[in-house]
Amino acid sequence: MRQFSVIFGTSELAVATILSAYMAGLALGAEIAGRYVEKIRRPILFYGILEAAIAISALCVPFLMGLASLLYINFLGDQPAPGDASGLGQSIFYLVVAFLVLIIPTGCMGATLPLLTKYVVRSEDQIGPRVGMLYAMNTAGAIGGTTTAGFLLLPLIGLSGTIWVGVGINFLVFLIAAAIAREIKTPTEEKIIEPIKNNTNNIFSDAPKYKWILPLMLLSGMNTFTYEVLWTRLLGHILGGSVAAFSTMLASFLSGIAIGSAIASRFSKIRENSVKVFIFVQCAIAITSIFVYQYFDYLNPGMGLNSNIIIAFSILMPATLFIGATFPLAVRMLADNERVAAQASAKVYAWNTFGAIAGAAIAGFFLIPLLKYEGAIKLAVSINLFIALLTSLIILKEKRLLTSSIGFIFLISLFLYRPDMPENILRASSIVDRSEGEIIYYDVGRSATVIVFEEDGFLNLRTNGLPEAGTNLKGSPPSKNSQQLLATLPVLARPNTSEMLIIGFGAGVAVEGVPSTVNNIDVIELEPKVIEANKIIGNSRAIDPLKDDRINIITNDARSALALTSKKYDAIVSQPSHPWTAGASHLYTREFMNLAKDHLNPDGIFLQWMNSQFLTEDLLKSLCATMLDVYRFVRVYQWAPEVLFFIGSQQPINPEYNMSITGRPVIDDPVHYLERGIGSVEDLVIALNMDQENIKEFSNGAKLLTDNMNLMATESGQAQERGKALNYRDLEDLFLPYDPLLQDESFLHNNFPIDLEFSYIAERLENTGFRQRAITLGNALEAKNLSQSLLVIALGMQRQGQIEESQNLLRRSLEADPTNEQARFNIVKPWLDKINDPDTPDYIKETASQIRGSAAAVIKGWEAVLQENYNLLVDSDELIATTKITDQWYLESVKLRADWRIKVNNPEYQPDLAREARRIIDNAIAIIDDTELYGLRISAAYVAEDIPEILETSRRLIYIINGEINLVKDGLYNITTEIIDRKIIQIEALKIVLNEMIINQDVDTYDIDSITNNLDNILEELIDLKLIV
Repeated sequence: MRQFSVIFGTSELAVATILSAYMAGLALGAEIAGRYVEKIRRPILFYGILEAAIAISALCVPFLMGLASLLYINFLGDQPAPGDASGLGQSIFYLVVAFLVLIIPTGCMGATLPLLTKYVVRSEDQIGPRVGMLYAMNTAGAIGGTTTAGFLLLPLIGLSGTIWVGVGINFLVFLIAAAIAREIKTPTEEKIIEPIKNNTNNIFSDAPKYKWILPLMLLSGMNTFTYEVLWTRLLGHILGGSVAAFSTMLASFLSGIAIGSAIASRFSKIRENSVKVFIFVQCAIAITSIFVYQYFDYLNPGMGLNSNIIIAFSILMPATLFIGATFPLAVRMLADNERVAAQASAKVYAWNTFGAIAGAAIAGFFLIPLLKYEGAIKLAVSINLFIALLTSLIILKEKRLLTSSIGFIFLISLFLYRPDMPENILRASSIVDRSEGEIIYYDVGRSATVIVFEEDGFLNLRTNGLPEAGTNLKGSPPSKNSQQLLATLPVLARPNTSEMLIIGFGAGVAVEGVPSTVNNIDVIELEPKVIEANKIIGNSRAIDPLKDDRINIITNDARSALALTSKKYDAIVSQPSHPWTAGASHLYTREFMNLAKDHLNPDGIFLQWMNSQFLTEDLLKSLCATMLDVYRFVRVYQWAPEVLFFIGSQQPINPEYNMSITGRPVIDDPVHYLERGIGSVEDLVIALNMDQENIKEFSNGAKLLTDNMNLMATESGQAQERGKALNYRDLEDLFLPYDPLLQDESFLHNNFPIDLEFSYIAERLENTGFRQRAITLGNALEAKNLSQSLLVIALGMQRQGQIEESQNLLRRSLEADPTNEQARFNIVKPWLDKINDPDTPDYIKETASQIRGSAAAVIKGWEAVLQENYNLLVDSDELIATTKITDQWYLESVKLRADWRIKVNNPEYQPDLAREARRIIDNAIAIIDDTELYGLRISAAYVAEDIPEILETSRRLIYIINGEINLVKDGLYNITTEIIDRKIIQIEALKIVLNEMIINQDVDTYDIDSITNNLDNILEELIDLKLIV
């Protein structure tokens, strides 16, 4: 399966067709073996030959896959746009190629069971028991192979090494079988069971009614795979989608089948008894499945695979125990004597497997997406009872009471059994806390369960329990969302970007971040229900990306889609969100990056997203090394504490340098970049973690990520559970020695086109949690620029509440460079409210008198606010507006410009001015995450009577203050009692606004009550915090 996914991808179409081809080979092999098994005189030797054939054909699979890849591209490739998987041509090609490649190994596999049955069954009473034990032992071997490959071989020796181990085992079995065949009697010496004509009618000659077991087993096989898809999809919410998680679920499923088959072998000696037990087993499957489904509502799962393995076994073992019992019972029912045991086992196996093919396709493609989980479990339970009823009616004809009882139970299940949505498990996740938000959307797609929660002012989308993205509700303030920056960074690197490809739609947040200068956007999304969910929530969100006329949605796996097109792009953004899952892990390898490179224009940019919680230090280095192996020029950016962007190109990348000269692309669409937290070159410098030379040094000697040795697939999912995942503190420590911002010899400190405002950089770093980086910057600047070094250190002390020490260093900074206006303003800043008081020190007044330009206008504007002289503020607005984002008085300038617009007491102009105030705030709020700006935004929205903006800004304010409180509790953020008092006043004022809304506005009190309750909780937290600060 993993080999095929490399060529065909992991879309639900690809997986289903490959699985169908695999099982078709098994069924065909069993059917052919059943026809000719009686002609084989030495079954053990022939069995060994089949094992050798499996080994040889397995060795040919990579060659055949390479040939298939060439055919795939030549047959369906060279399309003008990425290929969509919804057409018939791609599905037919998948099925034909997979069947042709797999027919020999899978056919040989399917033929082994009838051969062994012929050898081990010597009498009629051995049919059920020995067939059952063979089936159980074969399944036990599959369990061993599944767990060994998933947990040991793939992580240690990769895909090709695992194949060689399998080949070696097959050859070993061949040698053992050949040795056994030499030791046993030859056909001329041993007693031979008299063969019969190889005709199906011979099997049914004594009792034609038993032939009905074949279609019943077909239906049973279909139903078994409905359960398999159902249980594994639900368990995926708590186990995750890693190789190890899939191995765990498959091993659990097979364990139940193996044990069930072994137990049933003891009850299948007599044909008539086997019928009764078969009926009982079908009823037991139904009843057990009902209890298992209900059990999901009472689970309290932990996070990750290790904490939930017992849950997986506790669910799948009982659910499959009775399923495994059906095979030996069915064989015993079909075979009336030992002479036809091998043929009977072949036919039951073939019919059951053909049913499984249909079940896998129907359940995954149609049944579960159509009926959802609650409808699918009802249907599956009813089918089991229907099989029991038909068996009783057709085969066990004389037991009327039993038949009536089963019929009654069947009717009850059909009309009275009404299972609910499995909400408990749908809220769970393998990597984040359980969601308690309101469910806005829920549906089951072909490859994922998609659910959208509304919580904390965000619409959060999850697939299979894994968080994909959170998007803002209508009325929400802008925020520095790293996912929006996914599509922004490539344009920062290449301002002339026109054609962009985004891999993975998620909640569409990356698409929201595409600048207006980009002309066309192709988006490849694996799951159609993700797009449907986004359509449903479109009217509730701040920006609806699906209304963007530039977008073209392609439903397919990224590798498959790209392999089929000749189109080239200026930028490719790859954002598969969980690197250990089957649908994403193959998008982090060297082979995929090369595929992406082939679809880039000569100076195109490839961007790879990554969250450090999925990385160990070794994986991080491997990802860097892999990028360097594919692209000549690579950089690493960090836009959020644990979010990394890797960008690569065949041409030099230096957006910081280019933007400092041209101003592009920010000057092309200033509002777009401001609302995403980028207003200056400094904002890019802050995000830059490593440049080309530093990445080379950092990743030297690291293993590459390849299709053969995909460490992302085998290790990233376990990083958190093993305590090796990188948090933002780990990242900071790792990157410090390689950070160009902290290196004297880097391009940032030598002949850079502009003088960077390092005070702004340090402040932003500390506000986003990178205090050590800010401190190191202050020390690193000492040799190059003493004034800037002292300023950075002084502002750090100021933020820690060390006002006196800070003032001394600020004065020293000004002495070292009398032109340093940033230092000059910060000397005055603590005295803004009392600049003209008699007690204000003379040096403060003197320093203030030396300030010029927009900074002077801000100081005078502050005096005007204190005097409520708003006309002076209006007159100064134009000069205040010239404040640069990197100026230390920028926050004050925004507050002043918004404040007078909100407070103008003129009904004619007031709403428009309030909206203008909101726009001014929105241009700053993503860059400077200050809670007072949120308070001003609420005031502006209140004046403009914009209820959604009031509610959503209030929710965002609650979210931010809660985050600050948690940081203080964890010792990661310092806060003073003065700041706490200001927040308390702000919250009390907000409660007054909300109460007035209830009185004066037609608004849903439920929303306001919810916000007010949260505000009350925060007030209690702040009061408690004040006691310990």
